[in-house]
Amino acid sequence: MGRSRWKASSAMSEDAKELQAVFLEEADELVQEIERDLLELEASPGNHTLVDRLFRYLHTIKGGAGMSGMEELAHVASAAWSRCRTHFSSLDANELLN
Repeated sequence: MGRSRWKASSAMSEDAKELQAVFLEEADELVQEIERDLLELEASPGNHTLVDRLFRYLHTIKGGAGMSGMEELAHVASAAWSRCRTHFSSLDANELLN
């Protein structure tokens, strides 16, 4: 697993740092799933099963980031979730990530 660009704050308790580390591991796995599903979605736009999974992945990242004090990441995940929701019928990877 690569290093995440999202960093734990140095002004946190050890428990909070541990929570962030666990979250970042889980988020890295979810990002891999998102990447896989976005590639599939490019091949079959409007696939509601893929869109539903993207909603779940992004919602999980948004909630986990918020709970672990990573507000910037929570905001990014929330914005991506909103784009996904707004454009689900014509969603493609470029639209979601831009």
